[in-house]
Amino acid sequence: MLRVARWYRPDEDEARRLVRQAWVTALGGLDMFAWHTSFRAWLFGILLHHCRGTQADAQRADVAVAVPRRPPRAAHRQPQPSGDWQDLPWSPAWSPESWGVVDDALAALPLAWREAVRFRDVEGWDSGEVCDVLGLTGAEELGVLHAGRTRLAAAVAEHLGLDGCGEARCGWAAVTATAYLEGRLSADQRRTYEAHLSHCGACGCQLQQLRGVAAMLALRSTPDGSVAADPALEAAFRRWRVTRGLRPWRRLPMWWPR
Repeated sequence: MLRVARWYRPDEDEARRLVRQAWVTALGGLDMFAWHTSFRAWLFGILLHHCRGTQADAQRADVAVAVPRRPPRAAHRQPQPSGDWQDLPWSPAWSPESWGVVDDALAALPLAWREAVRFRDVEGWDSGEVCDVLGLTGAEELGVLHAGRTRLAAAVAEHLGLDGCGEARCGWAAVTATAYLEGRLSADQRRTYEAHLSHCGACGCQLQQLRGVAAMLALRSTPDGSVAADPALEAAFRRWRVTRGLRPWRRLPMWWPR
């Protein structure tokens, strides 16, 4: 939670204050939690409410821009681009300068894009929880995730001196690549898309870029994937849920303090 709070408030004291405030709000309203979503998504939703402030309106505007309304019109197929994305150094051995490029590009993304990419790729949340915590539909989450990854891929390509893929003009919606990586396509759609990739260089390059960016961002998470929280508040909650008789234990997420 502290790591997420730092996205919005880099000052350590302010970030800790927001985490404590989120915990107090959650503990005060826990009786209203109906288990319609994961507790983690509910708790982090409270944290985001405290962190965002006046940024919420800007976030909705970013979502509207990112969600595709219709696929592009068909045109001539793009030629095979140069630059081999198969050989990109997606490893922790990247130089600090390289990671700085990624971090700067991530920080420059519009709010909704940045939140979706961070929760999905950096924190490793599944798509359902991302939708719950950000208040998005499945299509909106897919749209902002694709937009964010595409912007980051362009920054990485520029830094490494690779040619971009250009804009796909083959009739396929650009977001199809992200839908493919996220497992959102049906079996028939996957087969059709894979057959298309065999002869469309632009779409193949785009898919490789997005796959590489997602893999790279996963390296930015903590090694154990743990969720930071104030130890005193965790201890207080352990005592609180015993005195209040909170159950069922098995419905709490595995990372929740026992």
